[in-house]
Amino acid sequence: MRPSVLLIVFIILVLSTISCVRPQPINSSTITIPPHPSTLTNTPILTLTLTLTTAFTPDLSRTSTPSPSVFPMRSTPSGLQAPINNSVISSIVTRTPPPPAQCPLVDPDKKPSYQKYETIFGLFPDGEDILEQLNTGVASKTILFDLGGSPTDKTNEFIEIDLTGDKIPELVIRGIELYVFGCVNGQYQALLKQEAEVNDQPYVAAIADMNLDGLPEIVTGVRLGGNNVSITRYEILEWNGFTFQNMVTQPDFGSWYPNGGGAHAGGILMDGIPPQGGIYNRVAVYDSDGNGTTDLIITGGIGVGGDSQTHGPWRWEKDIYTWDGHGFALKSVEMEPPTYEVVN
Repeated sequence: MRPSVLLIVFIILVLSTISCVRPQPINSSTITIPPHPSTLTNTPILTLTLTLTTAFTPDLSRTSTPSPSVFPMRSTPSGLQAPINNSVISSIVTRTPPPPAQCPLVDPDKKPSYQKYETIFGLFPDGEDILEQLNTGVASKTILFDLGGSPTDKTNEFIEIDLTGDKIPELVIRGIELYVFGCVNGQYQALLKQEAEVNDQPYVAAIADMNLDGLPEIVTGVRLGGNNVSITRYEILEWNGFTFQNMVTQPDFGSWYPNGGGAHAGGILMDGIPPQGGIYNRVAVYDSDGNGTTDLIITGGIGVGGDSQTHGPWRWEKDIYTWDGHGFALKSVEMEPPTYEVVN
């Protein structure tokens, strides 16, 4: 083999070896490959000098630790038991308010002239008669006060409140049926009509913007008839731009007690004994878990034969329904402590 070829191979081997060696903490070094004796005359002698420089070693004394970024944490509002659940809040879409509805012209001096009918629930005008009065110029507030209602009391049987978001209040009337009258295309219409059951007429249990989308929901209730006289069915209704939509999405279930709560076909059911003043069940709306939305809390139940043997002492049942981003579903069933009586 020719010396020049051997020299090139040697250089390649040296470079390969150097590339595999970890750099030492030195600044530089020089390697000189000595000349190979040549047997050929007039052949130049090749001398190769390689200068190797080690990798840069940083001066750690001059480095500094960067300051961490500060992200403001959302504080827990006063009175709440748990932090805001941002995943639920972020799922809420605020509804765009529609333009104000056009209503019939009002004669402020005109008095209502409807007839009130005797029913098992008392004297009430027919809903169609009220609708006729509204469309012939009688002011909604005149009808409201004539029936003994209030524009501010949301627990009254006759209420005036904006339920559609157009800044024009609707008229909520609990007569033989439950009506919500509102303006559409210049005329009043029945936006909602709930029929009465055999033993009860539907009523408004609560009105509140429970899912924070800018529109109030109506919680309605009615006692069922027949053998289910003590069972009340509740719905949570919200205006969707066309009708009042039931926002209860809880699938059917039965509660712990045979005569307790449950859900069926979009209705929330609760059996109950009149705990106060003949009012069935106990209904409340408030934020029970601190996630920012309003829950429906229903407490009821009724003791039946065999409870003490099957479940122990009978206790009130509390069912809590909460907004889950899509509708109102059961969050928990809680049993209140038993009440004992001392028998002499």
